[in-house]
Amino acid sequence: MQLMMIVWNEKVLGIATKKGYVALDPLIEAIHSLCDNSGTLYPNLLTFNDSWVVISGDNACVYDKYCKLVTGAIINIQATAKHPAIVSMLIKNHYLIILRESSVNIYNLLDYSMIQAIEVEKGDMPKDISGDLDKLFILYESTGIKKETISKLVYLRLLSSNEQIQRLLSTTKVNEAYKVFTQNTSINDPEYKSKKEAFFLEAGWSLFLAFDYTKAIECLSNANYDPFEFLALLPDFASADLPAAPLQNIKDVVELKLGMSDTKDTVLSDGINAVVKLLAKKRKLLAPIFPKEKAKTIEFLHPSKLLNEVFKDHTATLAKTMEMLDTSLIKLYIGLRNLKDISEFFTPITTMGCDYSFSQYLEEQKSSEAQVCLAYFNEKYGNFTKALEVWKKLASENSTGDLACREIIKLLTTQVTDKNIIFDCTEVVLRQQPEEGLKVFTSNESLPKFITEDDIIEYLGGLKNNSEMLKEKYIEHIVSKTNSLEKYHTCLLYTSPSPRDLSTSRMPSSACKKKKKKKKQKKIKK
Repeated sequence: MQLMMIVWNEKVLGIATKKGYVALDPLIEAIHSLCDNSGTLYPNLLTFNDSWVVISGDNACVYDKYCKLVTGAIINIQATAKHPAIVSMLIKNHYLIILRESSVNIYNLLDYSMIQAIEVEKGDMPKDISGDLDKLFILYESTGIKKETISKLVYLRLLSSNEQIQRLLSTTKVNEAYKVFTQNTSINDPEYKSKKEAFFLEAGWSLFLAFDYTKAIECLSNANYDPFEFLALLPDFASADLPAAPLQNIKDVVELKLGMSDTKDTVLSDGINAVVKLLAKKRKLLAPIFPKEKAKTIEFLHPSKLLNEVFKDHTATLAKTMEMLDTSLIKLYIGLRNLKDISEFFTPITTMGCDYSFSQYLEEQKSSEAQVCLAYFNEKYGNFTKALEVWKKLASENSTGDLACREIIKLLTTQVTDKNIIFDCTEVVLRQQPEEGLKVFTSNESLPKFITEDDIIEYLGGLKNNSEMLKEKYIEHIVSKTNSLEKYHTCLLYTSPSPRDLSTSRMPSSACKKKKKKKKQKKIKK
């Protein structure tokens, strides 16, 4: 066999022949066949860590230290006569660099993809290439005006992984940037977790400023972003002491990039909603530790290029952060006029970050959304009487009626024991939703402790609307219980039509009282 080149790789000797490639293990005196050259014009054998890279046909193929082809490790480098000639090739770091007559092609040996092609100037003839981990030197020859040969040495700097990531993120190529990050950052690195978090912060801000809000939120959810920095984008809704320096806001950013574009208003609206989601996510994350660690200082992460430099190294206590989040989110929900978001914000909250004095601001706002927030706010601070007063007013409005009725029922069945308040507030619900309102009396197991069944029947009988129907349904509820008194069975009999004659009108339930009177009179006569 005619040998063309040999390469030593730790314990194995690689050999290129005219027909193909073999690996010789001198310790066990074994020869392993790698592959034939499949007609390549540029047979070559290179080492990559403990692996081999061989040129076969149009492809560069990677074999592991056991001389087995690595799955998927085939790169088409166009190494046959159909394509521009290859002058030289080398491996630096994890890059396969191929010098051709017309270009310099750089391939990634970790994912077997081409990452860059650098065109050669017309008239230059590449001769050789060399370099180390971050530098490349290319030797060219060209012909001068007097037909003399001119040699030219070109220096190219290989970008660091951080520079590559920043360039890719600047064009929102997050997946490609993350690939560079994972290929250059070991999971065993003690700082891997913090580096990964910093990557997602940079990626999130890049996407946010490119108006790709959905992906931005996904990335930022993996990083300890500064909510104050995002709140500064919406100064009209800020309830925190933001820096006095002039701050760029989201309107400035959108107008700078889109000008008077037709999409400007939509992008701006989507941006405001994205900020709201980020603030809400941060609140949900901090709320569990808030009661016990209010004085804790939070050190937020910030991107390398801040939109507002005043936030560099910004920190805040947990108490101040939660106060900002609560007051700002409430203002934003009111401004966006979204009752669903308001309800979802208040429902799971057990502790408010802002104190009760904020209710004064809510009382001054006249919108239905602000009043809903005021009612919820009073609930969270245990002022149920005040909350019920607000809900009663909202119960008659179309937009808030259903929500108000649900909240009144919830409070009356879980928090209130005063009979007069229960009767007063229930009447409001019964006017709007009779059957739902009746649940105040049928769904509260503790009710008999402070209101008797006779009190309720008398109360229902005095109502202006649906009185008889409500009494009958309530008596049916009483009778359905195993320990109900016989008198309620009698009342139910007199208030229901005969099954034999469905056209018979219902007799008022007050008949049961008349019946009792007649029985007493008969006894007296005897």
